[in-house]
Amino acid sequence: IIKHNKHLTLRWMGFAERDKVLLKIKKKLGAKIRGIPMSLDPKETILKYHEYFSEDFRGLSIRGHVLLLKAIRQATKTGMETYPMEPRIGTWGDGDKCSSWYTSGVITENHSPSLVMEQFTFSSSRKLFALSTGLDHPHAGSWIHVTNPYNQDRQLFISYMASGPDYSI
Repeated sequence: IIKHNKHLTLRWMGFAERDKVLLKIKKKLGAKIRGIPMSLDPKETILKYHEYFSEDFRGLSIRGHVLLLKAIRQATKTGMETYPMEPRIGTWGDGDKCSSWYTSGVITENHSPSLVMEQFTFSSSRKLFALSTGLDHPHAGSWIHVTNPYNQDRQLFISYMASGPDYSI
C-alpha cells in the first residue's frame, strides 16, 4: 500500500533539534552515535526497516531492541579494548569535577545506603567496579548526591551501565 500509493505523503517530525544536539555531542566529545537505520525518506524507512519498529511505529520491536543491544555491546567491547588502565585526567576548560568509581571501586560522593560496590571482570585482565542496588534488592531505588563546587553553572555529564537477563534491556 505504501510503496505504490503516489498520493501518500510522509515526513519526519521532531528530529531536527535532536540531531543538532547529537552532532554537538559527537563533535565535542568524539562520541559515536548508534541507532536504528533510517532513510531521509520515511516511506523508504518503513519499507526497508519496518522490522525494527513496533506495529504502530512509536517504539522498537524485539528485533530493533536486539539490533541496538548488539551495537551497544560492540561499541563497549571496542571501547574497552583501548580504554587506558589509568585514564587521562584534565580540565574541560572552566574546571570540572569527575566522580568515577569504574576503575577504582571508590566512591567519595554521598549516596544511599542501599548501593553496593560490585567488582566484575570485563576481560581476563580487567577488574572493574559498578554501583548496584545489590542482588537482594534488584528493583530498589537509590541516589548519589553530586555537588557543583564552582560558583558558576556547569554542564552535567552522566554515564551509566545497565545489566539484566540475556536479551533484555
